Amino acid sequence: MSTGDSLDPDALRRLETAGGHEFVRAMIDLFLTHAPARVTAISAGIQDGNLGAARGAAHSLKSTAATVGALDVAELAGRIEVLAGRQEVDALSGLASALERAFRATRTRLEEVRSALE
Repeated sequence: MSTGDSLDPDALRRLETAGGHEFVRAMIDLFLTHAPARVTAISAGIQDGNLGAARGAAHSLKSTAATVGALDVAELAGRIEVLAGRQEVDALSGLASALERAFRATRTRLEEVRSALE
């Protein structure tokens, strides 16, 4: 299962070992269904100054991204979670858009992986 740089092949292998191709597809589908709302909540929370909401959404996104091996998304969400928790508004500048770009790239890669498993 070759995935490219933005995905952790070990995470995907662990999912496959746990439940086979069907399980990997289901986990990808679950991530791709729920992650966009979390990305949006992070951006909105940062923009509106609701860093608690941004932090909560980032925590959830970090965990689910790590489960499917979305390295870039998990790393950025983790940084946002920490900075939002510290109320470092200036440091969050630009991270929401970086997260949105990383998610778009990851979504494409996960869709490719999912298609290859059918």
